[in-house]
Amino acid sequence: MVRTSIWNSVTFGKECEGMLCIGCLEARLGRELEAADFTDCPLNHEKRARGSARLKDRLNRGWAGAVA
Repeated sequence: MVRTSIWNSVTFGKECEGMLCIGCLEARLGRELEAADFTDCPLNHEKRARGSARLKDRLNRGWAGAVA
């Protein structure tokens, strides 16, 4: 899950339920995501069972240990 501020910036402040793939989210954002863009929740822990290689890369990008 990305931070609310990130999500709101790509959904243009509209009430928006659902999901976007990492590529679509980054395209709307105009940059690649980094660890600081994600919330600290169990789904975002780097040892999660599911997730694309791209998502795992972004969870580890930015600074070491940003998402435990």
